[in-house]
Amino acid sequence: MGHDGGVPRLVYRPTFVRVLSLITWVVLAAGLVLTAVDDPASGLRWLPFVALGATVVYVLFWRPSVEVDDDAVTVRNLVRDVRVPWERLDSVDTRYALTLHSGDRKVSAWAAPAPGRAAALRQSRRDAQALAALGTNLDHGLTSSEAPNSDSGGASLMVRARWEAAQSTAAERRRRSGATGPEPQVARGVALVPVALLAVTVAASVLALLV
Repeated sequence: MGHDGGVPRLVYRPTFVRVLSLITWVVLAAGLVLTAVDDPASGLRWLPFVALGATVVYVLFWRPSVEVDDDAVTVRNLVRDVRVPWERLDSVDTRYALTLHSGDRKVSAWAAPAPGRAAALRQSRRDAQALAALGTNLDHGLTSSEAPNSDSGGASLMVRARWEAAQSTAAERRRRSGATGPEPQVARGVALVPVALLAVTVAASVLALLV
């Protein structure tokens, strides 16, 4: 990914899930250590289950994120990654979660869900003006899913800001690079690391049950 003179890569992952993940890992590790100190054999038997729990926390909470750089936005969900070049991004919405639209495809971000209907969110005029400046249609009013202090709204704000910057510089970058080939395409793929971790820890846990 080129960043010649551009803004560094930004990653959106809710603070709450990061804190929750760290606390859970600490609790799991502490429990395993205490068990192993009291009974090393028991600690060894519990190791695969602790590893599985830590892996599940990683896959469900720590891994999901939304990343933006000069070239594209990348949505990392549980075990799949989707990279949407700015040239292929058509629209962004936040009705149920941050959702990217590219042609007839849409990608929802696990890391950026919309708040529940019962969420009472107060928006300032400054928030509304910032969203309007980034192209959000506020004729219908500012919904809770578009609010900068919600997961979907915060991620959307980051994506829209970089998308706008990319659109304004895309033509100049193509002219300078002399690129004449086809536009980059949306890339989808299975993330091998979480799949491998789940497979190994599940297999180890099953083996531990059988032994």
